[in-house]
Amino acid sequence: MAVERVAVIDRAAFLRRREYRVLRVLALCGLVVLWELVTRTGWVSSLFLPSPLGVIGELADMARSGQLFIHLGVSLKRLLLGFALGAAAGVAVGVTTGFFSRAEAVGQPLIAATFPIPKIALLPLLILWLGIGEPSKVAVIALGVFFPMVINTYAGVRQADPLLVRAAVAFGAGRWSVIRKVILPSALPMIFAGLKLGAGTALLLLVAAEMIAADSGIGFLVLHAGNIMDTTKLMVGIVCLSVLGVLSHWALTRCERLAVPWRHTFVWVLLGASLATGLPAPAHAQQKVRIGALKLSSSAPLFIGVDKGFFKEFGVEPELIFFQAAAPIATALATGQIDVGATGVTAALYNIVLGGEQLWIVADKGREWPGYPLTGIVVQKELYDSGFRSIADLKGKRIGITTLGSTFHYHLGNILEKVGLKLADVRVVPLQTMPAAIEALKGRQVDAILLPQPFPGTAEAQGFGKILFWAGDLHPWQVATIFYSKKFAADRTRAVDFMKGYVKASRYYHDAVLGQKDGRPAPGANYDEVVGITAKYTGARPEAIRLGFPFQDRNGRLLVTDIERQMRWWTDNGFMKRTLPLKGIVDTSFVEEAAKAVPEK
Repeated sequence: MAVERVAVIDRAAFLRRREYRVLRVLALCGLVVLWELVTRTGWVSSLFLPSPLGVIGELADMARSGQLFIHLGVSLKRLLLGFALGAAAGVAVGVTTGFFSRAEAVGQPLIAATFPIPKIALLPLLILWLGIGEPSKVAVIALGVFFPMVINTYAGVRQADPLLVRAAVAFGAGRWSVIRKVILPSALPMIFAGLKLGAGTALLLLVAAEMIAADSGIGFLVLHAGNIMDTTKLMVGIVCLSVLGVLSHWALTRCERLAVPWRHTFVWVLLGASLATGLPAPAHAQQKVRIGALKLSSSAPLFIGVDKGFFKEFGVEPELIFFQAAAPIATALATGQIDVGATGVTAALYNIVLGGEQLWIVADKGREWPGYPLTGIVVQKELYDSGFRSIADLKGKRIGITTLGSTFHYHLGNILEKVGLKLADVRVVPLQTMPAAIEALKGRQVDAILLPQPFPGTAEAQGFGKILFWAGDLHPWQVATIFYSKKFAADRTRAVDFMKGYVKASRYYHDAVLGQKDGRPAPGANYDEVVGITAKYTGARPEAIRLGFPFQDRNGRLLVTDIERQMRWWTDNGFMKRTLPLKGIVDTSFVEEAAKAVPEK
């Protein structure tokens, strides 16, 4: 009798996972091709999104020079050490709290209380405890790995089959044998899930840690490239981080297959990170001008113009937008977030123009000038008391600045060169913000800092620092300028009207605080008023501000020849690929027209 075979539909077929390896490769290739097309067609400026071929070329150049492997080697050392310490501690604590009830009673509340704390928020505290060297960076990575490990290990231990545990005990297994032969194998899938989570967290914290007080590593590379607007090199760093993430996940997955051969399913964990870089700018009235500035004494002319209504007198409604460092102001100007920049001239500003985004340096906003204190070289009080008196004494010392490629970096390099030293003869510590630098000096994490007023005065007033020199006495230069965005400069009438208000404020400032008699400062009639206005906008104490105001031209005219000298120095030191013609970045016609139009009193 024939047997009829009936086909049975596999209703669970849709649950089976397929690899689709070819499709994965095609999707990745498609993304890269789309990226190349977007940059080649000019839909997105190459300054903001370098092409894939450009990134590959830069990566090859960095590999040939050895620079890439130096950064990778430093980062991998920190990453592996922090990951290993955090993972080992997490597994140990997880097993202990999961298996022993007393340890659980003590440990669970502590873990629940400390887990929600953002680990990067602990980095300043770790720096105070462990210093700005490697221990603080490794510690924050270890902390980031510890918590997902301890939570996953604890869950894996608690999920162990009680029948297996009882069976092991029935066959004479002791406590440690049960843990080693039953509990740990049962917890392995959750432990590997924790390792994958920890690896991603470790990469995030590695980058964050290397962006603070570091001079090497992938995080430093990304931050430094961003500060000087070398976006191609920045993308190289991002690609390296992405590759490290993929390789770590692949390696852990392979280890999981070997360690847990009975587990054939994969646990995929998706970590979504959304970084809000800023909110859309609200709509402004036609004559409202957004001015990017720092809360420094050198911004006093702007504060005067806003406070006394000089800009409004010429039909301009100003809006001050404060930043923590100079380089982000140039970036905000290039991206249209502000109309006018008022800060130091940095490598980032020049590189933005080299990258094809037009900005214009238009007026003076402050010079380092003999007899007019602006930026101070401040050393620890203990060093000064022990006889620390000259620039040559800085050799081998830790000197805090905001960022590499900043005005402070430029000024420090030029001052060292005058006494036969180089930047390589000191340890330059980039601390990102001026408040962080002053706190590093206070906490003895650096030996000296290079910062503008009112920070040097604050350090002396509080007794932890001593002003060794005013930097302008050692190397005069055009440190800060007013610069316009391309769009704002194109609106000639509006741009000149803004400059009229600035010229009037500049004259008011100059006459009030920069007068001299017999080579000594001779404050004018409005000196106390300017001190009060500056204190109002900077938040500094009036006595700190009275220590000195920076020099600038009475009509805001620019020291044009110094701009060319600066570009040569940045190029010679590897921060710019080439210099720019002055006519491509400097336009003094706005201040000249405004100075003629605004009558003298």
